[in-house]
Amino acid sequence: MIAKASDSALSKQLVKLWPIFNRYQHWSIGDGLNVDAWNSSWIGENFRIEDRVESVPSHLQTAKVAELVSVDGSLNEECIDWLPYEVQNRISECRIRG
Repeated sequence: MIAKASDSALSKQLVKLWPIFNRYQHWSIGDGLNVDAWNSSWIGENFRIEDRVESVPSHLQTAKVAELVSVDGSLNEECIDWLPYEVQNRISECRIRG
């Protein structure tokens, strides 16, 4: 983000602060019904699950984040047991409202 000479003083200050602000931004997954489980960077900046695996099982290709969580709020092992350990850990660290 670059400030232009014609920008307001406030805009220029926001541009300067943007890198700090950016460090603290995060996804709000909510109930996960609208977040693509494999193609969205919801478990880390520039971290898409699709980029970390050879292929997503065909029956899970359209899965949303909500499908990774059971009714009791625990992770749905059937949906993530095929993922690399690093990815499973990142998912387990997320707070997903089931």
